[in-house]
Amino acid sequence: MDVSDHRWMAIGENESWITMSDNGKLHWSRNIESHYPSFMKKWNDVKRETGYVSQVILGCDEEYFLKTVEGGYWWRLNDSMKKHIDIYENCSDIDVLALGQNGSYIVQLESGWAFWKVDDFFYAGLHEWIYKKTKIENRRIWAAALSLTDDYFVVVYDDGSAWVKAQTII
Repeated sequence: MDVSDHRWMAIGENESWITMSDNGKLHWSRNIESHYPSFMKKWNDVKRETGYVSQVILGCDEEYFLKTVEGGYWWRLNDSMKKHIDIYENCSDIDVLALGQNGSYIVQLESGWAFWKVDDFFYAGLHEWIYKKTKIENRRIWAAALSLTDDYFVVVYDDGSAWVKAQTII
């Protein structure tokens, strides 16, 4: 298996992170176990059983989503998101996922359906923009990220359009 097709990085709370590099090597921050203990316990089980992990998303309050190359998945998610996932019964269909503050999330399924819940206090105006692009213009979310500590976000669509709110770096 060519692991270069499966490199990724997940950034969590309090500067915690985990990554897989081009050569399949894993690296993580020293504090990831203290901020995501249930994720690390599941991680150790999954790595032994399944091999390569294709997607890891870290959220607030120990939320996480982990997907393997073979299509297996494990998660700890908020109740609102679980309701949507239960409708589809198959997390292996998740193509894009962002987890944010106060139970916020953005999901794009491989089947084309998208759903989201974004707290307007943290991500002002984002719900309306996603609705316009996804439901009215019928565009597909290509990438998304929600800050776990600030009101920053990025959502990119398949037509190249994006809405980014990020800290200005001089």
